[in-house]
Amino acid sequence: LGHKVTQLEENLFGVNLLPSQCLKEYALMILKSKLIYKVVFENNLVRYFLRFMPGLSELVMLGKVYFHEKEKNSDGSSKYDIVFLDLPATGHGLSLFAVPDLISKSVPVGLMKNEADSMVKLTTDTERSAAIIVSIPEELVISLGDHNGITRVYFKVL
Repeated sequence: LGHKVTQLEENLFGVNLLPSQCLKEYALMILKSKLIYKVVFENNLVRYFLRFMPGLSELVMLGKVYFHEKEKNSDGSSKYDIVFLDLPATGHGLSLFAVPDLISKSVPVGLMKNEADSMVKLTTDTERSAAIIVSIPEELVISLGDHNGITRVYFKVL
């Protein structure tokens, strides 16, 4: 898969989320100018700064998923019935969803806050979002954190 949505089979599409490409797509959607994108985002100093912005990669990747989830056909219907996000290992995957919440709580106003608020609303809406945990069949321990401490859940495949 590449960075553009590709039809894999009838009614099945896929895309590979690359942080640099997601950032470029997002910046072009906002700026609406390849020239401005090139001048700003292809500047070595800006690139250096962006590489060290915590959470930026996660935010733009989740932003791409969010964009496709709300994408519409010309008749106003949803372009995709279901959007699946295949995440990396649980810890890395969960950090992806923590970033919009962190931004939503720490950025007072603006486009980034609005986008983060929308992503938090989508990912916490039990009518529109769900998590399915998939694992290889072996003994494992999952630590689930909450506000009251850590709960350990043990699974053993027989």
